[in-house]
Amino acid sequence: MQKKKTGPTTGIFPMPCAIVSTGISSGERNIATVSYVGVVNGQPPMVSISLRPSRHSHGKVISAEVFGINIPTIDMLPETDLAGTISGKDQDKFEKLGLTPFFGEETDVALIAECPINLECKLSKTIELPTHTVFIGRVMQTYLDDEYVIDGKLALAEGKVPCYGANNYWAVGKNITALRKPH
Repeated sequence: MQKKKTGPTTGIFPMPCAIVSTGISSGERNIATVSYVGVVNGQPPMVSISLRPSRHSHGKVISAEVFGINIPTIDMLPETDLAGTISGKDQDKFEKLGLTPFFGEETDVALIAECPINLECKLSKTIELPTHTVFIGRVMQTYLDDEYVIDGKLALAEGKVPCYGANNYWAVGKNITALRKPH
């Protein structure tokens, strides 16, 4: 099989589609669409987000030392897309997009009620890279809508969670666990 070379790229596809929330109940809050999101540790549970220093949310994560990762549904795609294309410097994006904040019980970080999956994170480490800052957060609490819980654990509802790649949004497909070979 012949492979075509395209040069260096971050060609991991698809990437999560998340709305990162910042701010606490007594201060200014903000949201931003982020696809540079990942799991970095199992126990304790830790996740990473990467933000450009020029983004409004960047400074808010540094100052409050908390952030939320909110996983939207495909029905929320218009709000998800707008959260990544308009600035929160001069407006409250929660209000502008008609989203409802609720505040984490462990860190008081703003989270999005309409998102079925919310991770409440406390900043553990910051890594400066050439174009982005990586923020590693310890997940202090996870909030799930009932349809995303099976046997007390997170379970994705097929076709309801968007992801991002190749400059397009995609829906996470069906569960294909049955295709695994027995060990």
